[in-house]
Amino acid sequence: GTNTKIYNEGKEFMALVCSAQEPLLGTVIEKIIGKEAFERVKGKLSLLFPSGSDGRINSTHKSVVDYLVGENETIAKKVVEGRDEPVEPSVDERVCLLSSEMIQAAH
Repeated sequence: GTNTKIYNEGKEFMALVCSAQEPLLGTVIEKIIGKEAFERVKGKLSLLFPSGSDGRINSTHKSVVDYLVGENETIAKKVVEGRDEPVEPSVDERVCLLSSEMIQAAH
């Protein structure tokens, strides 16, 4: 349904931002994923991927991109009782990771 559509559009948006060498202009992303899709997801993702005064979409921090791209999507880190403990990502956590295929396609 609609949630799946927005979810897929969001993943496409994030794949473009994460695969770019430099921040992309919002207009470029809009042309690639479509104006309606861009409008639907840009506000929802603006805390992680804000638009700068120059109209370029940035990530708030390199760690956001690192988490989404992951190291072959194998291990996520969680803070457990005040210490870092590597754990296998749950299904819900894997949903946030972008596949290497998506990054390659966006590149």
